[in-house]
Amino acid sequence: MPALPRWLPVKPFGLEPSSARDAGTCTIFVFGFVRGHERETIEGVLSSMPTGTEIGVPDPSNGDCILEVRRSNAGLEAKRGCHGAAGTWRSVTNREALDWLHPGAVHASRTSKPGFGATLTDYNVTQ
Repeated sequence: MPALPRWLPVKPFGLEPSSARDAGTCTIFVFGFVRGHERETIEGVLSSMPTGTEIGVPDPSNGDCILEVRRSNAGLEAKRGCHGAAGTWRSVTNREALDWLHPGAVHASRTSKPGFGATLTDYNVTQ
């Protein structure tokens, strides 16, 4: 099984990792969701994310866009990034972050191969 981020104390149920890649300034972990367990998987990831990390899932309404949530010094922030347009981060609560990501996670679990459909990006360390 591919490595998981060191900050993820246990593998949240439903998280299917497929790869980890050192991108120089960050490590990108690719994973998928088990159908029917998307919400609890997102909850597990969000509760474990340290500052300097983000999770991204596909936007089910536009294949060129990604729904993202990051943890910054200001707390959780969300944005919709589309090909050619980065989007603007806005502050969100934990519940809003969960509701923001959930439709994309469900979409990913239904349309992606096992182990694919979402990313965790860690800007703190490379592994």
